[in-house]
Amino acid sequence: SKGEKRFINTKFYKVKIYNSKMKMSIYKGVNFNKSIITKSNFDFSNFTNCKFKKSRILKSFLGAIFKNCDFSNSKMKKVILESKMIYVNFSNSSIIDSTFVLDTANNLNFRNTNLTNSTFIISRVNKLNFCNSNLTNVWFRNAKSCKIVFKNVTFKNADMTGTKIDHKYYNYLKKQGVRNFDKIRWQ
Repeated sequence: SKGEKRFINTKFYKVKIYNSKMKMSIYKGVNFNKSIITKSNFDFSNFTNCKFKKSRILKSFLGAIFKNCDFSNSKMKKVILESKMIYVNFSNSSIIDSTFVLDTANNLNFRNTNLTNSTFIISRVNKLNFCNSNLTNVWFRNAKSCKIVFKNVTFKNADMTGTKIDHKYYNYLKKQGVRNFDKIRWQ
C-alpha cells in the first residue's frame, strides 16, 4: 500500500533507533538483536520471523502484528505493545512498567521474565507461559484465557480482576494473595 516500507532479511543488528517513526512497515526475517530502540513508534507494522534478542526497548510504541518473533533476554521499560502476537518469545527478559493491549495472544513465552508493574489487556488468549516469572504488581485486565501456565510465579500484589483462569490454579492463586481474587472468572 501507499507509504508502506518493506524490510526483508535486513540486519539492524546493534542499531540505535531513537525518536523515530517507522509506521506502516513490513519486517520479515529482520535482525534487531542487541539494538537499542528509544522513544520510537512502530504503529501499523507487521513483524514476521524477527529477532530482538538482547535488545533494549524504552518508552516506545509497538502497535504491530508479531508472528514468530524472539525478544528473549531483552530489556523493555515503559513500552506499549498493541495488536496481535502469535508465537512470540519473551523468555529471560525484563519488561517493566509496560502495557500489552492485545486483540489476540497465542503461544507467548514469558518464562523466567520479570514483568513488574506491567498491564495485560487481552481479548483472546491461548497458551501463555509464565513459569518462574515475576508478576509483582501486574494487572491482568479482563484477560479471556484458554491456557495460561503459572508455575513457580511471584504474584505479589497482582490484580486479576475479571480474568478467566483455569480452576486448577484456584488454590495456588489463593495462597499467593492476588488482588481481587474474588473477581477471577474460573473456568
